[in-house]
Amino acid sequence: MTQIETINLHNFSNREHHRFMAEFNKLVSAYPASILGLDVLYGLFQNTLKAEDLALRVEEGSTISKNLEQLGQLREKTWNAIDLRVKATLFSPLAEEAQSAQVIEQIIQQYGDIYSKTYIEQSSAVTNLLNDLLLPVDEVHMDRMGISTWVIELKRRNEQFQELYNERSAEFAGHESDDVKTVRSLIDPIYQQLVDKINATILLEFAQPEAITFVNKLNEKIKHDQSILFIRNSQSKA
Repeated sequence: MTQIETINLHNFSNREHHRFMAEFNKLVSAYPASILGLDVLYGLFQNTLKAEDLALRVEEGSTISKNLEQLGQLREKTWNAIDLRVKATLFSPLAEEAQSAQVIEQIIQQYGDIYSKTYIEQSSAVTNLLNDLLLPVDEVHMDRMGISTWVIELKRRNEQFQELYNERSAEFAGHESDDVKTVRSLIDPIYQQLVDKINATILLEFAQPEAITFVNKLNEKIKHDQSILFIRNSQSKA
């Protein structure tokens, strides 16, 4: 049965994310919203896409924003390294290491998926996480796993990010636009609701023939973007 494929929107850069949403919008607009079963929800999507477009144009006009995005990527890379090391150490043949990994993992899990949050929420979550990890009672566990220097590096990069973010906020004072990350956190759930709604009409066999054509075209776009993300991630790991 034809269904809209899933795609991890979090892996897109801001420009890639906006392009994907704009192309999705263009594809939807080629069909009457009523045929796809979208109506009011699609109007909400269009308005949020306009907000993302404005936020992106404001952000890309800033000389600071590119550096901020790079710092954000470095911070996320450091965090991912810590998270992966903890998960791997859970399977350590050394009982003390495995126990320490369990302690640190419980702390990490309290903060959920940090990088699905907005910039401000990310910084706050990372700061609070670091405050927990750097307690004397937890330092012995980090030393045992060999991640102490990585946690200190995460602290350094988080502080750099926050300092530059505050600088950019001062630069944007007076602009009406929010940062792109915030708007992305609003538009992604709407996109998912649209996808779920279309998939439901197909599953329940209510879909018009035009909807099937739409889904096939969207899936071609998704597969193309997924392949680009896969190649980029492979190159990054290499």
